[in-house]
Parts: sequence; structure tokens; C-alpha cells
Amino acid sequence: MNINEQIEKEMEKFYNSVYSKGVKGLNLIPLFKKCVMNLSPQQYQISVQGLKQIVNTPEDKLTVIMIDKICKVIMNVPFKLLYKNFEEAIGDQLKIEKFVIEFTNYVDSFQKELQVKRATLQSLSPNGLRIIPKA
Repeated sequence: MNINEQIEKEMEKFYNSVYSKGVKGLNLIPLFKKCVMNLSPQQYQISVQGLKQIVNTPEDKLTVIMIDKICKVIMNVPFKLLYKNFEEAIGDQLKIEKFVIEFTNYVDSFQKELQVKRATLQSLSPNGLRIIPKA
């Protein structure tokens, strides 16, 4: 297995892992459904099968890639389409925004870690491409 294949495998494993930190109490799925109803398919770019998979997944079992899609959709809908008044919007969005920032930092940290790992493996590899598979 070459370095790029190993990094891609680790990235795929990460994006398919469950992310539940801070999800409890946010009601992400109902909010996501409401947001999808207020956007055109071109804006959220998720297949119908993908939408079904997300909304049928318990919130404590959502994967990193699902959370990423949910956050992108939620952050692209104007407050006026989701809330009755400004106070309700601000209260709810403060929690969502905090969650999105923490989630984004988590993903960014993993990506940086993977970049360092790739660079290290390439510098240690005799031809820059091959690595010794894990036992």
C-alpha cells in the first residue's frame, strides 16, 4: 500500500466515524429537515438517498460526513425561514454556531494531523511512495 492509499484509507475511516460530541439537545435532524425544505436541491447538493440516510440516523450515531453536510445546510438558511422572531433565532443559533465551530476545529485538527503524517511518511520512505503495511 502506498502512502497516498494509506492516508485516503485513514481519511475515509475518519469521515465514516461517529461524531456525537455536543450533538445532544441540538435537535439537529428536525432543524436539518426544516432547512432542506427551505433550500433548492442545488443549494444543498445531497441526493435523496443521502437525505434519507441522514434523517433516519439517530443523532448519537451521525458520522463526521453526515454532520458536515448537516452543518453546511443549516448555516445556509436565513433565520426568517426557520424562526418566528429574532430572539428565538439568536438563542438557537448561538448553540448551533458553537457546535459548528467545535466540529470544524475537530475536522481541521484531523486534517492537519494527516498532512503531517503524510509528509513524515514521504520523507522517511526511500522512494517517497511505498510504505510498510501495518502488521
